[in-house]
Amino acid sequence: MDENYKSLLSDFNEAFIAHATEMRKRVIELHNASINCGIECDIETTGKCFLGYKYSSIHPVQTMRAKKIWNILNGSYDEFMPLYYNGACSFSISNNEKPESVNQMLYLNDALDNWNEMLDKEMTKDMHLVYPFHTLFTDMDFSIYDLLWVRDFNIEITTESDYDSYPEGNNKYDDIDWNKGDY
Repeated sequence: MDENYKSLLSDFNEAFIAHATEMRKRVIELHNASINCGIECDIETTGKCFLGYKYSSIHPVQTMRAKKIWNILNGSYDEFMPLYYNGACSFSISNNEKPESVNQMLYLNDALDNWNEMLDKEMTKDMHLVYPFHTLFTDMDFSIYDLLWVRDFNIEITTESDYDSYPEGNNKYDDIDWNKGDY
C-alpha cells in the first residue's frame, strides 16, 4: 500500500458507497410504490449491487485474459463464487417495515466503521472502508488489485408479491395435524 493505491482504494470505496446508497434509495422508492398501489398482499423488494459487469477501462492491465477473468469473478460467465450471488451488497425491505439505515447496510451498525482487516492499519485508518469491501476482499476471491480501479456498478432490483386467497383462519389446511398424518 502506497499513497497511489490508497487513493485508488479510497476512490473505489466512495464510488461503492454512492452506488449502494443509490440502490437502497431505489429499493425504498419501488417498494413504497408497490405498497401504495392498492393491492393487498405481502410485498418484498430486494436490491443487489454488483461490481460493474464491464471490465474497468481505467485498469492498467487491458488484456483479453484479464477481461475474461473479470467476467468469471463477477459472475458474467458462470457462478464462480456462490457468495457473490447477491452481489457485493444487498438490501431488502418487506411490507411496511422500517428500512435499515445506510450505515447498517454499509458497516453493519449505525456508526461509521472501518473494515480494513488485512490492510496496513496506519495507512487505511481514516478510510471508513465498508463491510462489502471486506467481504469482496476476504471472502469472495477478489484481490485488492481487482478492486482498485472499479468505479462502475450494476444494480438489480426485484419486487415480489405473495398473495394468500384464504382469509386468516379460514385456510382449509389449518385443521390438519401434519405430524399425525391426518392428510
